[in-house]
Amino acid sequence: MSFLRKIIGDFGVKKTRLILLTILVFFCLSGSAGTENFENNFAEPFNESIYSEIEAFELYAPFLDESQVNGTGTFFEVNNNNYFDVTLFSLVPISATLLVTGNMIECDIESAPDENSSIIIIFGMVPLATYYMYEDSYRNLTEFTANSNGNYTYKQDLSKPHHVWIQTSPSTYFISDNTTGGDCEGRSIGVWNPATKTCTLTTNLNESVEIESNNIKLDCANHSITGSDTGYGVYIHQKEGITIKDCTINKFTTAIFISNSNNNDLLNNISTNINGDGFRLLNSYKNTLINNKANARAAGFFLQGSSYENTLVDNVATSCFTGFFLVGPSYKNTLIDNNAISNISVNIYLNRSNENSLISNTTTSNQYGIYLNDANNNILIDNTLKLHSMWGIVLRYSINNILIGNTIKSNNTGIFLYYSGTSHQIEYNNIVDNINYNLENNQAEDVSVKYNWWGTNNESEISAKIYDYFDNSLLVELLILTLG
Repeated sequence: MSFLRKIIGDFGVKKTRLILLTILVFFCLSGSAGTENFENNFAEPFNESIYSEIEAFELYAPFLDESQVNGTGTFFEVNNNNYFDVTLFSLVPISATLLVTGNMIECDIESAPDENSSIIIIFGMVPLATYYMYEDSYRNLTEFTANSNGNYTYKQDLSKPHHVWIQTSPSTYFISDNTTGGDCEGRSIGVWNPATKTCTLTTNLNESVEIESNNIKLDCANHSITGSDTGYGVYIHQKEGITIKDCTINKFTTAIFISNSNNNDLLNNISTNINGDGFRLLNSYKNTLINNKANARAAGFFLQGSSYENTLVDNVATSCFTGFFLVGPSYKNTLIDNNAISNISVNIYLNRSNENSLISNTTTSNQYGIYLNDANNNILIDNTLKLHSMWGIVLRYSINNILIGNTIKSNNTGIFLYYSGTSHQIEYNNIVDNINYNLENNQAEDVSVKYNWWGTNNESEISAKIYDYFDNSLLVELLILTLG
């Protein structure tokens, strides 16, 4: 009854009736929601076989977009994704992104100019299981038990943006700029140097680490941070000048998560057995990632939201679903000398992400090398793409991209164009020894592919490995001039 009185006090009788009616309707509609046998309080086992059924043209956002939804409204539903189904209902319209990965529910909620708060209902959890909800920081913990239908209701502040997440076990160590470095020496996990604001670990950790102050350096000194398949290994929110180095991070949903932060460095870190993303940046800019290694169930390196002018150099993504994933409106990022090897679907994937530079990267041994979907004005120079079972480079609904000096060899098809216009600069590439076609043009617009090397100067041999007007009269003839 005290909760009911509080709602009446906050919202008045009329709105309270609407709230209670809405909750009742959703409880009825939810039925036995959440009664399936979930692993680790959440997810059914991952079924990789479903990906063999996806036709190549329909690969909009492999794996990751299926686990999230964003927009403005009152109803957000993540269904049929690779983890578990979750629904979020808000009493008033909100602008939000709902993300489901591993054993976590994450929600980024924007401020609402006309509302101070809203009642939120989350559906899809295990009935009567205990969960841990955080807002913006691991300091802000709400422990709760899902009801008998697997649902939870709470009041959400809308006066400013919030990052909210729910996980299945609590954490955390805190590193702060004070006399002990927070928990660095406060809980005897490392040595604190106040002059350089550096915490150097002296032991392995079994909980998350949150960086609470600007200009902190966390030197793991090759120690490990190991979780319980939920939460963030290292969490950085609204910070700058942070350095994380020489850490091995295991068994979290995300190894290192940088949110709304800039001018931070990730150096020589390793993520293994991560059931979400290895290294993830959200709405963050001018960060530098050098010589990190990712092994993760989703993306090895994931740049989302308005993440721009970040630099990734000498990183490696292997055995992930997607190696490097940039989703719009991420833009003006630079990837140099990275390696994406034997990832399940796409090695480097740009989805609605513009004006990025991909230089001297190497991708091998999966379905797709570099995949641009609705991605414009990007530069691809001196990349090597080999041994992909589908295409080396895909341009799909993408315009004004530059491809120069790339080696595209021994793939099923070298370059694939689909509704991507005529404005690309595709020159001085080495496009040879691809099994089906060196270049496949599935559009009706003229495309110039001058000055590329096709492995021969014999025009009939070149034409035999190119799919265009001569194979389908609905298409056009490609303008081809060889390098003599």
